Amino acid sequence: EVLTALAGQGRASRLSRSMVDGQMAANRIESNYLAYAGAGLFTVQMWPAKDVREGSSIDKAESALFKELDWLRRETPTEGEMARAKTLLEKRFVDETALYVGRARALARAEAAGMGFRVALDYRTRIRAVSAEDVQRAAAKYLTLANTSVHEYEPLSAAARTFDADTFATTVTAWAPGFAQPVDSAAVRAADAGLSLAPVAQGSDRSPERQAMLESVQPLPIRDFSTLNGPKAFVREDHSKQTVTVLILFQGGRLIEDAATSGTTELMLRSILYGTPRRTFPQVTQELEQLGADVRIVVEPDFFGFMLSALSRNADRALKLLRDMIEEPAFRDDDVGRARLGQIASIRDARDSSFARSREVLLQALFAGHPYSLPLHGREEVVAVLTSEKLADWYARAVRRQLPLAIIVGDTDGSALVSSQIAEGFKRRDVDAAIQVRTPQSGTAAEKTEPRRREQTTIAVGTAGPKAESGDLTAVQLFESAMNGEGGRLLRELRDKQSLISTAALSGEAMFVAGVIAAYTATSPENEQRARAALLAEFERLARGGLTADEMASARALAATSRIALLQSQPQHALQYALAIFYRQQAADVDNFGEQVSKVTAEDIKRVASAYFKAAAVCTGVIRGAPQASITSPPKQD
Repeated sequence: EVLTALAGQGRASRLSRSMVDGQMAANRIESNYLAYAGAGLFTVQMWPAKDVREGSSIDKAESALFKELDWLRRETPTEGEMARAKTLLEKRFVDETALYVGRARALARAEAAGMGFRVALDYRTRIRAVSAEDVQRAAAKYLTLANTSVHEYEPLSAAARTFDADTFATTVTAWAPGFAQPVDSAAVRAADAGLSLAPVAQGSDRSPERQAMLESVQPLPIRDFSTLNGPKAFVREDHSKQTVTVLILFQGGRLIEDAATSGTTELMLRSILYGTPRRTFPQVTQELEQLGADVRIVVEPDFFGFMLSALSRNADRALKLLRDMIEEPAFRDDDVGRARLGQIASIRDARDSSFARSREVLLQALFAGHPYSLPLHGREEVVAVLTSEKLADWYARAVRRQLPLAIIVGDTDGSALVSSQIAEGFKRRDVDAAIQVRTPQSGTAAEKTEPRRREQTTIAVGTAGPKAESGDLTAVQLFESAMNGEGGRLLRELRDKQSLISTAALSGEAMFVAGVIAAYTATSPENEQRARAALLAEFERLARGGLTADEMASARALAATSRIALLQSQPQHALQYALAIFYRQQAADVDNFGEQVSKVTAEDIKRVASAYFKAAAVCTGVIRGAPQASITSPPKQD
């Protein structure tokens, strides 16, 4: 497990540093370890980068991978690499077992593997006992050519691969001659210490007695610790897990973009994470991961920013690193190029996903010409030409002219993080009072389609829904619960009774100046019209008759239980608070959802459904597949 984390988990892992940020041979790379009672599997999965001039190069990425794996076999990891890998595993274990289902899974996995469930309880102790020599020996033993299997998944437009097992082995030997040879223990060398950060000092662990006492204390209600002339700040103190999540958010997001700037906000955020003028990307990422911290970008329709999740013993130092990056971004040309590579990969991933793409074309039909219709990760042609100068200018307008909102959830002491890193950490000379937004035009029925060479059609059918400030949102969440899931009305009626679809879901999304209620389904190409008609019939049925008493009771229970499960996650809990505050609701309402659901009546459901499900305003997004007989040859391009 330590080898797996060292090799390909986290942005500062050996493979990510070399192949993504160094050689730019891959957009993304990650490793995982699966342990079973009678076998184990060490996996590396990578997404090769597509060079503008040369096209996608699997060979380039695979060549680089086997060279890196051979170095792992023949080098003893540095102290810094070991510290990063162990802290990363500790953080991931804490995150997994913070959820009841994750804790149950960890215990069951240990029991099923024949080790006994108590092994899961001693995870941190076992990880800390692993030495650098243990990791090198494991790499030398298991990372061998004879023990390797390769699976390549390519687009239809790619040229056919002609390798068989023997010719592939010959090619790997040419790429990395040492990978086919055993490792002489006497020739094992120490890894270059200059390539990794020295071990970072850790905060103090609590005694088991102190931690047990804190875990018995009920979480405190969310409190407002906003500063007079500084950022707004809200804190929910909860010591049940030794982690803390911090959101640093700004108003805007996709709402301030247009067709010519779509994706600029996300590329700006990605580039900010590449360091400050004084600290490079390898330095900040290695230090963050040694602290047991990870940072993710947040790009919502109406706000954007960063989410920091860290072991609480190191939260203060991790938050300072994030604050420094936000306030002093370097925007180096090379780093912007690396950030662009990752974002373009996300754009293409979303385009390849039938469900994600059907949502995009639905929003184009529903909110034509409005920022809400823009793609989730932006437009590739815009992102491809953005420069560091353009990003610096966008940063000056989008970040430097407003104070952030800070949300802190988890194992923290009151306003400690606010006073140490937030209250005086964001200085602004001029602040905009508000951002200018426009409301989408009232929708009329429209349809957008896109053909695909696959044997499945994905349909998104939706109407404008309640805005984020609307009192109708709880009712929408209730009929989401009634319509979704194995026992929900959509699958029960359209799959089990009519055999029209394979899967379906209904979701509502509320934004600052608009909302969406949409149903998504997958069906065979020949059933497209019947499936669409059946979805519309379910909309009409809900608007006309609402929910039965049994459906109401089931929906209330499911909605409340789902919210409890969602709020077990610190990041999700923090994000729900952010949504409430940005949309001018009471933050405490996030924790009172069960009470709100209990007040919704069957008449409310019928009223809300009839108000929004109007046939004349229904829009459709279709990713249209083709029957098998019509797919005769690969297309010329993706």
